[in-house]
Amino acid sequence: MLGSHNSGTYIKSTRSFWMRPFAWMARCQSKDVLEQYDSGVRVFDFRIRCTGKLVDGVPEVYICHGLVEYGIPDILYTIISELNWYAKTRREKIWITVVYEDTFGKDKGKELFPTLYRHLQSTYLGIDFQFIDSKKTWNIVKDFQEPGWTNVEAKFWKFSYSCPLPFPWLWRSCRNTKNEKNGTLYYYDFI
Repeated sequence: MLGSHNSGTYIKSTRSFWMRPFAWMARCQSKDVLEQYDSGVRVFDFRIRCTGKLVDGVPEVYICHGLVEYGIPDILYTIISELNWYAKTRREKIWITVVYEDTFGKDKGKELFPTLYRHLQSTYLGIDFQFIDSKKTWNIVKDFQEPGWTNVEAKFWKFSYSCPLPFPWLWRSCRNTKNEKNGTLYYYDFI
């Protein structure tokens, strides 16, 4: 099964001007989620941060990776709504992992995370969610219902261009798709 690591980092704009010079280092995807889906991805990974505000009873969130926050508030809901529509119309299963990004202690909205996952789970019924309330501890609050994966492998730095740097052995193992085993979920950068 193919998964994309930090699926929302394709978004070009960043929330704050001072983050823009660093956005390229935090980017893990160049295709939007529908292009990732069309490339075979069925498992999506979103790192989020809550602002601490509720808008119409739903937490305001940003997609992020480390300190870099992408897009406008609540773009996550739009993306998940599109994926939910894809899941329903194509009658295929989609899995989404939502991880609360607390690596740098910016957790003023973390208390709203349970409200977020209850909202997502009840609104988007075509998607199987996994919720992790801390990137530091990787505490799984709610796991996938029936993933069927016996093994999970993260294969980061899967470049979409043919540059074997910085780690030739890693690049070679990520490009080698012939050794994929049934029952294994592979998370890739740059689908």
